[in-house]
Amino acid sequence: MEIFIHQQDQYGNLVSGLYEFDADIVERETNLTIPVADLHFEDVVPGIQLFSFSLLEPGNFLLTISDLEHNRSISNMPFAYTVFIGYCDGSASTVNGSGLNDSIAGEISQFSVYLFDIFQYPAFVELGSIKVQIVRENDSYYVQPSIVPIINGNGPAQELSQTEISPAPSDVTMNISAGHFEVAASVFHVIYTAEKSGIYEIYAFCGNILLSGVQSFRKEVKAGKVDVSLSKIVKFSPKVPKLIENEMWVQLMDSFSNHVLSQQSLLKLEIAVNRSGFSTEMFVDNNDGSYTCQYMAKDVGTNEMCVSFDGLHLMPCPFGVNVYGGKL
Repeated sequence: MEIFIHQQDQYGNLVSGLYEFDADIVERETNLTIPVADLHFEDVVPGIQLFSFSLLEPGNFLLTISDLEHNRSISNMPFAYTVFIGYCDGSASTVNGSGLNDSIAGEISQFSVYLFDIFQYPAFVELGSIKVQIVRENDSYYVQPSIVPIINGNGPAQELSQTEISPAPSDVTMNISAGHFEVAASVFHVIYTAEKSGIYEIYAFCGNILLSGVQSFRKEVKAGKVDVSLSKIVKFSPKVPKLIENEMWVQLMDSFSNHVLSQQSLLKLEIAVNRSGFSTEMFVDNNDGSYTCQYMAKDVGTNEMCVSFDGLHLMPCPFGVNVYGGKL
């Protein structure tokens, strides 16, 4: 805060020289004196001083400028002023919660945004000032989050009626315009559900200020459990030569059609008849949700096969394979 002090005689003339003043600052609600370490008086032009100090505490205050002995104060004292909470500071504010960690597709994730100004005081903003972007890295697929302001640290803020406005809680403020009351808060919960697997980047903004002092938060959303109804056999040959290795392909999907990896141990190729006439290998994970299995038929004939995952059959089941002995 900066204040010009005009040094005047009894006739209103400016008196040159740096007259020694002192200042007292009292908090109105408690009537307690607030110590200020950086009171500064500076001679600007003859007869006018510049008085300044830092505003570090929020609240309502009374300023009294007087002589060094505090016997007489200058005119128009005490001076009442209010220090408001500053706007959110990107480095001082924090974003944390389990929703920033890796998760499973379809799970509800959430994290919290805590807004502070540069002096570490809670910074209150309206809901519209909070922006959260959750974007998949490879294709810019966007997840729409829900953002909820929190009041008193207990639950979502509510719009208040006229009778509920006074006194206002100490940790919320209200913007009143055109009969509409919007609650401002310093804590917000962000809730979202990512249904597509992949690497995501999460950005949290207060206005245009990136929060938590980082470029973005990165997380991986992994596919969920295999959904047999969406998984299927995608490639097989209905006619194969005997004593030659043949191949079939299987695609495993979760309930959100994400490709599911690392499940080869639960896949099994089942032969309906003449099992001894076939040799089969284990399924191999292709690291893209597809799996391949090599098999060899020893005898000529028509056979029915199925592929099961953890005991459940994938479609089509059964499918026929005709084994022939020479060239068709």
